[in-house]
Amino acid sequence: MNIALIIENSQAAKSDIVHTALTNVVEPLGHEVHHYGMYTAEDDASLTYPMNGLLTGILLNSGAADFVVTGCGTGMGSMLACNAMPGVFCGLVIDPTDAFLFGQINDGNAMSMPYAKGFGRQHMRSRMLMAERRMLHSRMFSFASLLALGVSEDSSPAGFP
Repeated sequence: MNIALIIENSQAAKSDIVHTALTNVVEPLGHEVHHYGMYTAEDDASLTYPMNGLLTGILLNSGAADFVVTGCGTGMGSMLACNAMPGVFCGLVIDPTDAFLFGQINDGNAMSMPYAKGFGRQHMRSRMLMAERRMLHSRMFSFASLLALGVSEDSSPAGFP
């Protein structure tokens, strides 16, 4: 499965942490991660969550991605922007229960995560960075749970071709 990662501007400083955690979880399962930005907080182009929604729609509808992982500070803005695009079924995933229920009930093709809520503050010392990474790995477990529940290359939302 081709998994697209899209990070919006307010969370761009966490891009490397998110990308590394996602890659560490899904590559052993045989999936590929393609990072579409933002890559750092200093990028020339700044992606807002409406842009993330548009990019999500383009990637999924063109077949360039089978699943999209995105997010913003609360995850809500990116989720709403994604769901405004045709053919995109995005859920807000905060914990493993959200991932389980989203996978079982909605069978979507995108997930949005809150990277500012409970993630930690950027000015915290390195010991806090380790805690953030552990929490992100826990959130990526949510994603792995979603994959394990049957999201695959040939899956589509119930009732849709």
